[in-house]
Amino acid sequence: MILLLVVVVWAVTHLSLGPGSRALPTPGPVVPAHATRATTIAGAPSGPAEASQSLLNPSYSWDYQWGADHPATGVPAVRARTAVLVDIDNRHVLFSRLPHAPMAPASTAKLTTAMVALDHDDADATVTVPDEAVNVEPNLMGLSAGEQLTVRELLYGLMLDSGNDAAETLAATTMAKRQSFIRAMNLKAATLGLTDTHFVNPSGLDDGQQVTSAHDLALTAAYVYQHYPVIDEVVATTQQTLPYSSLHKAFFPTNLNKMLWTFPGAIGFKTGLTDNAGQVFVGGAHRGNRTLVVVEMDDPLIFTDAAALLDYGFRREG
Repeated sequence: MILLLVVVVWAVTHLSLGPGSRALPTPGPVVPAHATRATTIAGAPSGPAEASQSLLNPSYSWDYQWGADHPATGVPAVRARTAVLVDIDNRHVLFSRLPHAPMAPASTAKLTTAMVALDHDDADATVTVPDEAVNVEPNLMGLSAGEQLTVRELLYGLMLDSGNDAAETLAATTMAKRQSFIRAMNLKAATLGLTDTHFVNPSGLDDGQQVTSAHDLALTAAYVYQHYPVIDEVVATTQQTLPYSSLHKAFFPTNLNKMLWTFPGAIGFKTGLTDNAGQVFVGGAHRGNRTLVVVEMDDPLIFTDAAALLDYGFRREG
């Protein structure tokens, strides 16, 4: 009788959820992956796995070990340690590899920095660069203390040049205290249901407590694309000129995302590189009536592999 009950409970909780029945997550508390998940890089399967489940329900644990029994057809041999390819129109995951593995975010953290800045300030509001914001490690926009720029101008330096000085300026000026901004970043992550993510700085510089996953970055990019037109405009820009004015010197941000030059339909998002993270890329493209988001973490050939995954995704029906 006990065995029968166990079988019935398993069937209800596992078989009743069909691939088409899972929706986007409802907001939930953020619980960093390093504190809750048993999956690690060393202990997880090394080969690619494919999933057709609807996108990103944190209450459901995907079976990412399908690779052996359900081999993905035509998937390119990407080099990323972890990766996700998502069709955000029908909310299907087209490809995944270790999507919940805890990873350093590098400068992809700036996607959340940009969202929080716009949540709490107008894009055309003017802020003053504080002294502490310019004493950070590169990459840099090239700000000088005392200069005044709009939030929009800072976003170009943040997302194109990947300026850590722009990140620190937004964190120090959007709210009364920098730490309040960091708390707002983690609240944003919780609101989006990012169960693998925790922030400790606005730039993405390495810190043992700062973590995310390919899964969470895919959801972040999809949310940005659908809800933040100012960020969409910025990240899709290849080069921008911020001319000299009485408030600041001239700036010439150039996007580090080479996909904007080379991949038809590319829509932008963010690159990243640190010692702990390796090369990281959150990208996307739009063709016809479909929009795909790709995330690669710790990949030595981010643009080559991103192009291969996106081409694979567009060949599929979604």
